[in-house]
Amino acid sequence: PKESGWFPSQEEVISFMKEHNVVKGKTAILSPYANTIIDLPQTIWEELAQMLKQKGYTVFTNSAGPNEPAVKGTKELFIPFSLVKPVMKEAGLFIGLRSGLCDIIADCGCKKIIFYPAGCIFGNCSTLQYFGLNRMGLCDDAVELEYVAGKEYEVLEKAGKEV
Repeated sequence: PKESGWFPSQEEVISFMKEHNVVKGKTAILSPYANTIIDLPQTIWEELAQMLKQKGYTVFTNSAGPNEPAVKGTKELFIPFSLVKPVMKEAGLFIGLRSGLCDIIADCGCKKIIFYPAGCIFGNCSTLQYFGLNRMGLCDDAVELEYVAGKEYEVLEKAGKEV
């Protein structure tokens, strides 16, 4: 039996997508905010948004309120927890900093590009080695990219090649 809110119907998913203009297979959802990871500069996200638009994507910023504003050139989007996986699957593309949201959507079937700061901050391993979705077995299809402070544009170039 359906538990309230945990297993949305296809009609609920379609309704949410129509209401927010989420285009099936051609929507990119950027997630530039995380509580435990060093942020990428806003200019990287802005250029990524422009690149995605040029490739025909509708681009949103995952936002949970005023502390997570939309990236310039994107629209703010808050997806209720019960709809995150089915909406992300239908949208088609997720690009974000490594966060708990990445764990939630790991197996949802969308393309995932995840950014990790380079460096050894967890014992003797990097953030990617410690928190990598593929390594943890949460999925096997995430494109996981490390970025180095001062060389963030390199990760933008790599991400662009993956889209």
